Amino acid sequence: MNRFLIAAVGVVVLASLPARAAHELRAGLRGVNIDPANPWAYPSAEVVRRLGLTRVRFVYKGDHAEMLAAVERYAQAGIHATIVLNNETADLVGAHWPPPRETWAQYRADYVRAAEDAAARLAGFGGAVSYQLWNEPNVTGSYMPPEEYGPLAREAISAVRRAHPGAPVLLGSLLHDGWSVAYLRAAARAADGILSDVDGLSVHLYGDLPALARRVQDSYAGFGKPVSITEWGKCGSRPEQNGRIMRQFVEALEEAAGVAEAYYFGWSETQWPGCGYGLSTPLEEPNAEGELYELRPAMAWAFRRADWEHWERLDPDVRLLFETGWGRLARPRWETEHALDHDAPGWRGEDFQNIDVHEWARDYRSRSAPVALLHGGTEDPGPVAGAEGRGDGLGAHRDEGD
Repeated sequence: MNRFLIAAVGVVVLASLPARAAHELRAGLRGVNIDPANPWAYPSAEVVRRLGLTRVRFVYKGDHAEMLAAVERYAQAGIHATIVLNNETADLVGAHWPPPRETWAQYRADYVRAAEDAAARLAGFGGAVSYQLWNEPNVTGSYMPPEEYGPLAREAISAVRRAHPGAPVLLGSLLHDGWSVAYLRAAARAADGILSDVDGLSVHLYGDLPALARRVQDSYAGFGKPVSITEWGKCGSRPEQNGRIMRQFVEALEEAAGVAEAYYFGWSETQWPGCGYGLSTPLEEPNAEGELYELRPAMAWAFRRADWEHWERLDPDVRLLFETGWGRLARPRWETEHALDHDAPGWRGEDFQNIDVHEWARDYRSRSAPVALLHGGTEDPGPVAGAEGRGDGLGAHRDEGD
């Protein structure tokens, strides 16, 4: 069998790609949630930039030196970091979560102290950092009564501004649901001035993303503050379908003037296993660039128009190879060596190892033992061993599925 039949049968060769669109998505809309404590969710700044992403978001937790190193990794590459200050940040000063109701005042003091300390440590990064005060206070697991959250946020805003003058400060991200706007109003009633003192609001969007993109600006317009969508994602098992929905969503946000930022959740499938959110899947061994993941092009290429156009022009059998996860076996080290080099041989089809892509695709679609065509394998690779989820301190992800 000709292993490289894919080239001989006339697969479309992308020898010349269309010129990159002059108008790209706003830079603020090209963010992603990462986790420096999770090796599968801690990408290099080079790869983040290569995908057109301009900002990252993560929780300040654990070792101070590691947090500073994470911010520096991205700041040196011109990538903005939004730092979540939540209960895990307060853990650093010994505050226990959740506190008994009668000790809210003490917890508030501990949290404010931890937030100010974190901001003081990061103040040297200037405008490369912004802060978010809590994560999903309206969700079980990180819930804080609005009458308690309002005063906590008001004190934390002042503390962060003292420690890091000029850094943007966002209120805690609310999971957008029927109660999120009412929660925000209740918190504002409990603490006069927080809406005037803070730089922006933040929300999380999961579910029918195109519809939510149209509604989110109207829902929060009355507060007079820009909105940051600090988490958004679509739960589904098909990366190509997810990628199309992602693309529709970011295009819709482009027209939403009240939305200042958007951060996709998340970089890795390990951040919320089993739902297909990740822009990448984990690897057991580092690839040629030392990264522990394989990108999912159908999703990772959703943030720049030229990249997405290129994905759609690929041969359907090549897209199927990556959508089903077989690409990482057929071409284990190729992805990051040539990431986004659209003229590189593999994207034209002739660089896959030991596989006739068209024959593989026919067998896969007919469910007839496609595994045997890959390195002589006989079993489905399944999930990568040891890639179980590592909590990243972020929130409860609800979605309606495919």
